[in-house]
This record gives sequence, C-alpha cells and structure tokens, in this order.
Amino acid sequence: MKVSEYLQETLRNPKTRKSIDLFLKIKPPKRKVIVIFDRNVPESFIDIFLTVRWLKKQFKVLGIAIDKLSDEALIKAAQQSGAILITGDDDFWNDKKFRLEDSPGIIILKGRTEKQIIDSFLTALNIIDFVYGIRKFPDYMHGMKIKASSKQINIKFVDYQGKIQKEEISL
Repeated sequence: MKVSEYLQETLRNPKTRKSIDLFLKIKPPKRKVIVIFDRNVPESFIDIFLTVRWLKKQFKVLGIAIDKLSDEALIKAAQQSGAILITGDDDFWNDKKFRLEDSPGIIILKGRTEKQIIDSFLTALNIIDFVYGIRKFPDYMHGMKIKASSKQINIKFVDYQGKIQKEEISL
C-alpha cells in the first residue's frame, strides 16, 4: 500500500480525523528558522532573506560562508548552532561524507538562474513546510536532507526507528 493511500484511508476514520484536528489546533511558538548559507548560494537570493518582510519574520540568517571555509567546518557550524544549511552543493547529499544521522538539516537548491533557485526554495517550503515543522518540533530537520528543484524534491531522513527513508516527489 502506498503512503498516500494509507493516509487517505486513515483520514476516513472519524477518531483519527478528530485527533489530527486537535493536533493541528496547537499553536506553536513563533520560533524563527535559523539558517546558514553556503558560499555557492547567490548573494541576491540571500538578500531576499535579509530584506523581504515575511521572510525576515520566519528566518534568522545566522551566517554566510566565506570562500575559505571548508564544507566540514560549515556543517559543524550548522550542527553547533542548530541551524539549517542552505546550499547548492551536491557534496552535502553524500551520506558517506556527511552522515545523514548527523545532519542538522540540509536544503540543497538546484537551479542555474536566480529565479530557478527561488522556485526551488519555494517548492521545498510549500511541499515540506519545514517552518511549521520546526515551530512544532525544534529538531524537525535534524537527520534530514532535502534536494529541491522547481520540478522535483528528494528527501532523505532518519525515521523514529533509526532507519533511513528516501522519498522522491515529482511535480
């Protein structure tokens, strides 16, 4: 049975629906999502986070990597600060180099142009809604990697049993 079929079947149960409705009424604190940007994310994209009002309300930019900072140092900074790393570098997708279990939350944005990168970010935000997840559960992104483009999202995460799960969503 597919996950989508299971969810549809589960939501038909009135008791389950009532529990979900009660859960959704929980109003989490207005926690900002802390992010660190890798050096390969265009400055114009980062400027949007620093200037656009609704993004400033949702996100706190903790840092922007400099050219001399290694990927290992960048991931360590994100881990220590509890920040999500936003990057365009596919090296972070490699679980042998950067273990999924140790991931503070990584979003890899794919695109050649600034518009494509913005579309990739908005796709991840709309499909995964990690802001809402982090507000409810501060470590929501821990152990998760997202690779987003405007047409597809790939997600890897460690489930509650410690198993690695992979999902691919084509739009």
